[in-house]
Amino acid sequence: MINKLGQLILGFAVSVLLGRYLGPDKFGIYSLAVSVFSILTIFVNFGLDEPFIKNIVGKFENALDELWKVFNIKFLVSISIVLLFLLLSCFSNTKIIHYINYIIWGLIFVPFLTINSLYEARVESKKLVIPLLVQLIMSASLKMIGIYLKLPLEFFIAMFAFDFFLQALLLIIISKIEYKDLKYKFSIAFKRYFKSSWPLFFSSVAAIIYMRLDQLLLKYLMGDFEVGIYSAALKFSEAWYFIPVVIVSSFFPSLLSSEKNLIDLNKKTQTILDLLMLLAFSVSLITILSSSLILQVTFGQRYLESSHILNIHIFTGIFVCLGVASGKWMITLNLQKHTFYRSIVGLLINIILNFLLISKYGVAGAAYATLLSQIFATFLYDLFVSELRPIFICKIKSLFFIFRLKEIGLFVRSKL
Repeated sequence: MINKLGQLILGFAVSVLLGRYLGPDKFGIYSLAVSVFSILTIFVNFGLDEPFIKNIVGKFENALDELWKVFNIKFLVSISIVLLFLLLSCFSNTKIIHYINYIIWGLIFVPFLTINSLYEARVESKKLVIPLLVQLIMSASLKMIGIYLKLPLEFFIAMFAFDFFLQALLLIIISKIEYKDLKYKFSIAFKRYFKSSWPLFFSSVAAIIYMRLDQLLLKYLMGDFEVGIYSAALKFSEAWYFIPVVIVSSFFPSLLSSEKNLIDLNKKTQTILDLLMLLAFSVSLITILSSSLILQVTFGQRYLESSHILNIHIFTGIFVCLGVASGKWMITLNLQKHTFYRSIVGLLINIILNFLLISKYGVAGAAYATLLSQIFATFLYDLFVSELRPIFICKIKSLFFIFRLKEIGLFVRSKL
């Protein structure tokens, strides 16, 4: 949590400075390149992290063997994507391809981040806090130096990829110190992992596309300026999304221990959902009361139009929280195929709504499309699937969290 908080503060501060320095047009190009990279990262990770953690919890004697199996799959995928993209760039010389060339090489270092999952499974993530904070400070310092020296847009796009190199390097150093017998081993269990990872992979692809499709369509239907305005709003709206991920991930081993006891599992999940709803509604309320002031003070007068977008998009966080918590519930019960199905539903709805609403409402239409598609994918979908009704009921109850504030308080105090 400390590392994520440091990443949030430093990352957000740099984004604000970068947004003010570049202006909406160039900031839009930067955000678009980062969005494309984020989509490609999902292909590299291939939905393998959760099955990897599940495979080694309580069986740590095989952890390093499983680590290399997952790493090798990711590394082969990353190399393939980079080579395919370089081949594509030989036949296309568009502006966005030019900028992505500066970021694509960062994919090679994404597989090394699997080490994070190893520490997470062993509930030892705190050992990585200081090294990763060092990486964050180094990265932020280099970007601020770039702003001071008034370096071109290409430098900052390349620096985004360089962040992954720094993080991979530090993780390798720490893991070599921690695990003396950590030696590279070429082994792949693609068939075994693919059986459990494919729903997570395809759902992640669908989810990241429908979370980033709005920026791509804004670029196509309107322009770089509108992408920049929209991206500034998203920096605030999505800045806190790591918190529900950290909260739910920290309780994932506990959920796994209740795999055979559905009543206990639902009780634990309900408490987590209540806590997340308290967090999401609090963030939403504070944001809509101060969005104009926040954007004017941070990004500046040129981004003031972003406040209206932020007031719409901030409510997406409520349904992101529901999706994160229910996703772990599904993995625990081996129902992860539904994470794929509901993501496909969200993607299809998002595509249709983006085309309809952007043409009618402009940049605000993209925010409405994302919010509505999240409601359908992470909330209403469960209503129509009988085996997901228990988690749907939990979600309904969590919307009335205000009547269980005492229980939430007791739960939080018990974990401090």
